[in-house]
Amino acid sequence: MGLSFEEKIDINIYMLHEELKQQPNLYYEYAKPYAKSVANSKRKDEQVKLLKTEIKAELDFVKATMDQEIRSNPEKFGAKKHTETAISSIIAASEDFKKLNEKLGTKLQKKIKEHIDSIEEMEVLFAAVNACIHRKSSLENEVKLLIGGFYSEPKIEKENKNKIKTKADKKRKSGVTGLKKIIKVR
Repeated sequence: MGLSFEEKIDINIYMLHEELKQQPNLYYEYAKPYAKSVANSKRKDEQVKLLKTEIKAELDFVKATMDQEIRSNPEKFGAKKHTETAISSIIAASEDFKKLNEKLGTKLQKKIKEHIDSIEEMEVLFAAVNACIHRKSSLENEVKLLIGGFYSEPKIEKENKNKIKTKADKKRKSGVTGLKKIIKVR
């Protein structure tokens, strides 16, 4: 099984040469699907817009057809008046119109959910690409620290080294002398 994303972006400071070599591949591994997800999200957005237009056109057509039927035979629909408000109310209360409106609303909700899911996928991939960019920066900083001697042994000037050695020798001798006194007392 492959490594998790967290394991892939982790930096091993003892293998900087390998980490630097892998960085472009890691970036591409997430940048390519991110680009595809952006395009997919834009397609989904256009599909939602198109569906809204189609739904409006279909509902307008049904309203116009029903309006014409009501005006030609108002008694069949119980219309006492031929006003726009009365006719609109009859259309809105019609079972056929309600069912169609519900069916189209469900279809639209499904498309909107697909669009939102595509946005979520795009945002997750954007975060991964962004993490890869931060990883590159971290790798550069690790290299600077390595070049600057951050991971090297402490450097002590010769003069200070002799002072430290002299102090250490004195402490060691006093420790040995103290031990000898303790042993004699016993």
